[in-house]
Amino acid sequence: MPERMDTMRVPVKLPSGEHCSACSLSFERGVDALPGVASVDVDPGTSELFVTFDPATVSRELIVAEIERVGHEVGAAISHASWRISGLDCPDCARTVDVSIASLEGVLSANLNFASGVLFVEYDRALDPRDAIEDLVGRMGYGYTRVGDSSGLPVAEFAVTGLDCPDCARALTERVRGLDGVQSAEVDFASARLRVGFDDRVASAEQITAAVENAGYGIAERPAPGVGATPRD
Repeated sequence: MPERMDTMRVPVKLPSGEHCSACSLSFERGVDALPGVASVDVDPGTSELFVTFDPATVSRELIVAEIERVGHEVGAAISHASWRISGLDCPDCARTVDVSIASLEGVLSANLNFASGVLFVEYDRALDPRDAIEDLVGRMGYGYTRVGDSSGLPVAEFAVTGLDCPDCARALTERVRGLDGVQSAEVDFASARLRVGFDDRVASAEQITAAVENAGYGIAERPAPGVGATPRD
């Protein structure tokens, strides 16, 4: 047995936060394969990698280099897409949809949240099954709208108070993502900040603020006045 085991904490960039199970698994497998590494855990809530290792066998520098290598591979190979699904009657319906989508070639994982109606998919960029996903959802009798591309849309950033744990941040993220007009949303538990990309013809910063407060959290810092405040005609 090693005389002493060390633990290091390394920030990593997960392409889509807590949803990125395939990305997290890639980091865990890549680093765990290094000689001298005893355990690897990813905390998607804080986007940090916790590595326990034998410093007599493997150096911190080698571990960081491996994390960077895996990060480049993940960024090149894995992509993400989201859809808002309409027509769901029950949680079992949602489960049937995401299980069916998960079986498609090129899909790495699929998760359809019944409460928000948002489907999140990780997929192999080389195979790109997005058209097949939309075809399958349509044949199953549901409507869909592709979301998640917030380029060119207003982005509001809020400082949130009252978050007690990463699970709280995940729940709030799902709630905000379910709002009409919201194209992307992410709560960073470590910094307690919420960033939202939204269509200001449909949603406003004030409506997003109200949703956060209705979920039981406070807003310590709001976006500049007028950001998405008045939907366009």
